[in-house]
Amino acid sequence: MRSQFWYEPNSPGEYQALGLVKAVWFPKGEKSTTGWLLCDQGCCQIESSILGKETREFMYSHPDISKTLNYFNVYPRTTEGQLTFQVKMLHNTNASNWSSWLTELEANIDRFRIRGTIRRVLNEALVIHVQQNVKPNKTPNFQFEVELKGEVDGFSIGQFVEVFALRTFYALEIESVELIEGVQDLSKAWARAR
Repeated sequence: MRSQFWYEPNSPGEYQALGLVKAVWFPKGEKSTTGWLLCDQGCCQIESSILGKETREFMYSHPDISKTLNYFNVYPRTTEGQLTFQVKMLHNTNASNWSSWLTELEANIDRFRIRGTIRRVLNEALVIHVQQNVKPNKTPNFQFEVELKGEVDGFSIGQFVEVFALRTFYALEIESVELIEGVQDLSKAWARAR
């Protein structure tokens, strides 16, 4: 089912950080682009922001967004030690194929796919560096880190990996890690210096 839901990378070294949550959007103010996604029946309030004008306009053209559970694609980040989300899109329950897509969404709630370079190996955690995918010799406009909890034996700084993770409350827990061979976008020396 993963291959149907996740965007498949165009190249072995393509970065990715994407997940799906079922939550209620709670803005900080009227039509604010910042707020919280209330997950786990409101038990977890994860600081979030809305990305893109189209997503914002769609969300605020539906007044029930802040009152009902919805499915959100999000970019996860670790900011000052906390899991935060950037809302990429909201799945539209009015779509013509909604009933078949709903099964796929339900099967992938709180699942994340992270592709990037290991920045730090901590005690039972990996910190993955993710950046904008750019053409050779171009500088990415944005880059960030995601911390993933779990078994990390056998991995080291500078390796490019693909991680599938499951959100449990305020943490992303590693389900599987695969080393992507031959990707050298980030040197070990640069990774240690950051």
